[in-house]
Amino acid sequence: PSLIGAWRARFVLDDAFISFLYARNLVEGRGLTWFGAHTEGYSNFLWVLWMALGFRAGAEPVAWSWIGGLLSFLAVLWGSWQLARVAFQRTLPAVWLVLLLATNFTFLSFATSGMETMLQATLLVWALLQVYRLRREGRAERSRGATLSVLLAAAFLTRMDSALPGLVLVGAAAAA
Repeated sequence: PSLIGAWRARFVLDDAFISFLYARNLVEGRGLTWFGAHTEGYSNFLWVLWMALGFRAGAEPVAWSWIGGLLSFLAVLWGSWQLARVAFQRTLPAVWLVLLLATNFTFLSFATSGMETMLQATLLVWALLQVYRLRREGRAERSRGATLSVLLAAAFLTRMDSALPGLVLVGAAAAA
């Protein structure tokens, strides 16, 4: 039902077309350029690469951004479920969290905004889950630290403002 809600609320922000343009130019061999100028006018490198993959595959950019957004939407719901189960050790809070997210109009809308917002949310939720698991398992599980590092690096490459929550998560992981 929430995926249907996200689809019904679909729209594309005009800023998404900035990423589309950079991605198209990259695939067409002009590099990451803005109408021929080598200007970094985007702040979402990983999303631009996702869009470039769509251009390379011949996908229509708006539809491709919806695919990425909806996949990220499902991943953030699943990650939120997992996170609530770990944090609260009970099912009911997890159900409530997922229901709140899945019925929030703004959250649903940004699944198809054409922007990197849902991918960033997904990466940060999964990073937070790694921190909770690290704190619970202690330092014995080193692969969690590596996973946390990859998730936070990807979040930063998706949106640079992920650095602040990333620093908080690294601090929480270090205190484990």
